[in-house]
Amino acid sequence: MTIRNPVEWGVDQFKYAAQAFESASRVGRRTRDNLHSPPPAVRRIAVADLAGVLARGLDDFATFRTDVVGFSTRFGVRAGRALCRGRSL
Repeated sequence: MTIRNPVEWGVDQFKYAAQAFESASRVGRRTRDNLHSPPPAVRRIAVADLAGVLARGLDDFATFRTDVVGFSTRFGVRAGRALCRGRSL
């Protein structure tokens, strides 16, 4: 990233403001189009739904073990430091 002068920075700020204004105006149009749309369907959550979700979450956790990666990373850094200092683990 380069250091910019105040003129470049100011031009970019005006560009970002124009983009935000344009985005906000599009949101208003979508709201008018959907003003008379039907309300969303609300479904009740049953215990069976929760059991299924928890089972899938446990499968994901078992597949992508980020806790093991985090532990091994921390252990590896500490082991490397200890070896560099000539200590035993």
